[in-house]
Amino acid sequence: MPKIEIKSSDRVFVTGRTGSGKSVLVQKLIIPQLTNFVIYDYKHEIDVPGAELFGAIGDFKRRPNKRQIIYRPSIGSDEEFDALCRQVFYRGNNTLVLDETLFHCQPGRITPHHSLIMRLGRSKGVGIVNCTQRPRDIHNNVISQCEHFFIFDLTQDTDRKKVADFCGPQLLTRFGDKEFHFYYYNVKDKSPAFCRPVRL
Repeated sequence: MPKIEIKSSDRVFVTGRTGSGKSVLVQKLIIPQLTNFVIYDYKHEIDVPGAELFGAIGDFKRRPNKRQIIYRPSIGSDEEFDALCRQVFYRGNNTLVLDETLFHCQPGRITPHHSLIMRLGRSKGVGIVNCTQRPRDIHNNVISQCEHFFIFDLTQDTDRKKVADFCGPQLLTRFGDKEFHFYYYNVKDKSPAFCRPVRL
């Protein structure tokens, strides 16, 4: 596997079918490289030792200067999500990790501050990790602005075609018996690298 370095201001895209290895990669490879982060835990399933649990936007004011946060939404509306993106953007020097981007982002719909992080986050040291099972259904702003791509096995031809358009024709083929393997692509590279699984 190539040496993969993720900075706090980087934009990352992680995709693959359910059970392909996305969550393990994020928790074992990406999050340990981040000093300040906010994880949007829509399904209330993520646990990172030492991280603070927030359940309302007001927690950012009531409990300032927390470096590692898991945000579990109380409602999960687009408005609450956009308010979280706004907090992350103006907080500066931190990374937003989205467990499932598709909950609040589709081809014709992206919230204003999610878009702001994608377009202008780097200027404030703000990065983002967008994870999804279905890249075909994600707004193009998300994929086109990313520097790092982690692509696990995708079952649908349309999903493979979407990532292949950005990362290379290797992504058009399924992985066969290579369970938990993934392609890593950096926009500075000529082609993606096929990588062994990240271990627990």
